[in-house]
Amino acid sequence: MFPDGSPSRHAEYVGLNEQTFRASLGHVSPVAGLLDLLAWAVHNAVAVGLVTNAPKNNKDVILEVLGLTGQFQPVILGDDLPQGKPHPLPYLTALEILGLEADVAIGFDDSVHGVTAVHRAGMFTVGITTGQTETELIAAGANLCCMDFTDPKLLETLESRI
Repeated sequence: MFPDGSPSRHAEYVGLNEQTFRASLGHVSPVAGLLDLLAWAVHNAVAVGLVTNAPKNNKDVILEVLGLTGQFQPVILGDDLPQGKPHPLPYLTALEILGLEADVAIGFDDSVHGVTAVHRAGMFTVGITTGQTETELIAAGANLCCMDFTDPKLLETLESRI
């Protein structure tokens, strides 16, 4: 956006955009079934990390608004690493912190970049079709696509993998 503009002007627009985004979050709710999935994970002693390319301020506000602060460990931000999604490094970092091999983990993402990163990290990849089509997410490497976390195929997959 504005490729010929000054870096300070660009930073000003980006900051305003992020501030507007955070101010709009009072109207969001978790994707259907997410809270049940997190409860299932706790009940089954399944570790749950978060990998995001969102800026730290956005991540903090989103988790707070959704009531999910403290639900994920580790929390990996793309900005904290030399490479973010679609590179697999954020997911590989989460796996390392969790002490897990990729073949026993499942990664969820709703973007082409995220699904690509999960797939490249060697994890079973679930694409959530909240913003992309199933065709796009399958092409990016998704093994399974679901509209949300209530899909019966998802629970079957989780149960068969633990």
